[in-house]
Amino acid sequence: LHQSPPHTSAAAAATTPGPPPGPSPPPRRRRPRWISAIFLLLLGATTGTAIRAVLAPPPPLLPGTEVDAALAADIRAAASHLPIVKQLLSDPDWSSNHHEAYEGLALASRPRRITTGALGGSRGVGGYQHVWRNGKTGEVVAVVYFGTGTIGWPGVVHGGVIATILDEHSARAAVRDLSASGKGPLTAKLDITYKNPTLSSDFYVVRANAVPEEALAPEEKGKRGRKVWVDARIETVEGRVCVESRALFVAPKGVELRAVPENF
Repeated sequence: LHQSPPHTSAAAAATTPGPPPGPSPPPRRRRPRWISAIFLLLLGATTGTAIRAVLAPPPPLLPGTEVDAALAADIRAAASHLPIVKQLLSDPDWSSNHHEAYEGLALASRPRRITTGALGGSRGVGGYQHVWRNGKTGEVVAVVYFGTGTIGWPGVVHGGVIATILDEHSARAAVRDLSASGKGPLTAKLDITYKNPTLSSDFYVVRANAVPEEALAPEEKGKRGRKVWVDARIETVEGRVCVESRALFVAPKGVELRAVPENF
C-alpha cells in the first residue's frame, strides 16, 4: 500500500519556535532642549539683524568726521585690490591719464555741488571715485563706490543718483570735443535705460564714450565742436550691465558757461 508522508498540522507549525531575535538597536540619544533653543535664538538674531540692516540701515556717516575718513580709507584700500583697477593702472593707454574725481575743483566750491556736497563722503560717492581716460580712443572710465546714503529702495541705489553720475561722467567724455568752444558742456538730453538693480555698498564701473561721427544720424553729422552725443553705461566689476544712457551735450551760442576745470 502507498503510505503518505507524515503531515505537520498548522497548530504544530505555529508552535515551532523561530530564530532568536537580534540585538535591540541602541537607544537614540535625544538632543538637549537647551541646544535647540540656543540654535534657534542665534538664527533669529542673525536673520533679524540682517533684515534690519537692509530695511533700516544705520544713519550714514557725516562727511569730514574721523569715522568717515577711516571708512573711506578702508574703501580705497579695497578698491586697490579690484582687478579692473589693477588692469587700468597697468595699461599704458589708461595709466598715463587718471585722477581722483573732482580733484581739480576748488575746495570752496565743493559743498555747493551735489556729488561733492550732499553726496560727498563715504555715505555717498566720495568714498572712492577714480577716473581714467584712454589716450587713444577718448573713452572715459570711472570706478565708483556707492555708499549707504545713495539708496532709494532698501539696498538699491536711487535712480536720481545714477542719473547724476551718468550725466556727470558723460560730460567728461564730451568736454574734449567741445573744448574748442571754450565752454563747458551743457546737457541738452539724457535718456536712461535701467536694466538691472544697482546695489549700494559696492563698487561699479562707469564707461562713457563720444559717439563717433560715422555712427551719427545724417542730420547730426558735421556739428562736432558744438554738439556731442555720448553713450555711457554702469556695470558691475564683473561686467554685468546695470544701466545704459545716451546724452546730448551742446555749447550754445550766446550763453556764458563756466569752463570745466581740469580733472573734474
